[in-house]
Amino acid sequence: MLTVILATTLIQEAQLGTMKIDVVTIIETGQPVHGFEAISTVRDGYRYLFSDETNKQKFKASRRYDIQLGGGCGKMGSLSGKGSTDRFGTYNGRVYLFASDGCRSSFMANPDARIERDDPIPSRSRREETNGRRLFNQVVNWMGGRQALVKIYEYQEVLVGTYKEGDKTFPMELRKVYTYPDRLAHYDKYDKDLISTVAKGKTGYFEMPSGRKEPFFGAQVREMERIRDHKLVPAMLKAMGKGAVFADRGDGVLDVFQGGTGVRLWTSQPTGEVKAIESRSRGPRGDYGALKLSFTKFRAVKGVKVPVSWEASFNGEPAPSLSTEDLGVSIEHVGIPRG
Repeated sequence: MLTVILATTLIQEAQLGTMKIDVVTIIETGQPVHGFEAISTVRDGYRYLFSDETNKQKFKASRRYDIQLGGGCGKMGSLSGKGSTDRFGTYNGRVYLFASDGCRSSFMANPDARIERDDPIPSRSRREETNGRRLFNQVVNWMGGRQALVKIYEYQEVLVGTYKEGDKTFPMELRKVYTYPDRLAHYDKYDKDLISTVAKGKTGYFEMPSGRKEPFFGAQVREMERIRDHKLVPAMLKAMGKGAVFADRGDGVLDVFQGGTGVRLWTSQPTGEVKAIESRSRGPRGDYGALKLSFTKFRAVKGVKVPVSWEASFNGEPAPSLSTEDLGVSIEHVGIPRG
C-alpha cells in the first residue's frame, strides 16, 4: 500500500515534458505552429502550449488532441522509453512521439502495425455463439472448473533464463504479477538491474534501476491490461464475467472476447483441452500481428491447469525468440495465491 501512495504523490507533481507545437493546429491543418507559454495547460503529466485561447479550449474539451501512448515511443510502444516532444509525427488525426528519427521513420512506414489498440468484437452467427459458449464451458471444466477459477485472487508467472551482452552471459528474471481486481506489475530483472512497471486503477509508474520513478496514465495501464488478458488463465477469468462473446469456428477452434480483448483457442474435442492460444500481440521485431502459442506443458496449481511451456509462431512463421524452450527460459513459478 505504501508504494501506491508514493506513486500517487509522484503522479500529481510530475512533468513529463512540454509540447511546444500547438497540437490542435497540427492535427487540424497539418501545420506545425508554435504555442505560447502564456496559453498552456497540463494533462497527464505533459504541458501543452497553444497558439490561441480557442485552441486551448478545443483541447480541454476533447481527448483526441492528446499525445498518444502516454508519450511512449510510437514505434516501441507505451511501455517502452519515452518519445521526445521535439520529435513527433501525426497519423489519422493523432500525435505520436518518438525516441529517435529511425523510430519515427519505421512507424510512419507502417503505422497500423505499431499502434496499440483494443481487439475487435468477433463476428458470429447465433449458432456460432451458442456452440462457442458450449466450447468455452468445456475449456473451463478442463482447466479445473469454475469453482477453482473464481477463487483466483492473484495470478503470477516468472520466466527465468539468461541473456548475452557480447561474450558474457547474465541471469534474467521476468516476473508478472496480476492482483485482482486492478493491480498490474511487471518486474524485469537483468543481472542486478531491476525495472518495475506497476499500475493500480487508472495510473501507474515506471521505476528505473537508479530508483527514479516516472508516472504513467491511461495508455500504459490499458496496454498492461491487454498483455494480461491475452494470457490463457486471465482470459478465461475475464470471459467468465457478463457480456463475453464466443464464436465457434469449427474443428475445436474458439474465439473468446470480453471488454476490448480477444483470443482464439485451439482445443481438443470433446475434452476441451487447450492446445494453443492466439492474440494480436507484439512479435519479435515489435510490430503487431497474430502471435500463437502452442502449449507443450501444463502444470496444476491449486486445482487450475496453467501453461508453463510453449512454442511460438508469429503471422504463421516460427518465432523462436518468443518460445520458452528456444529462448532458454523456464517458468519457475506460476502462482495463484489464496485459491
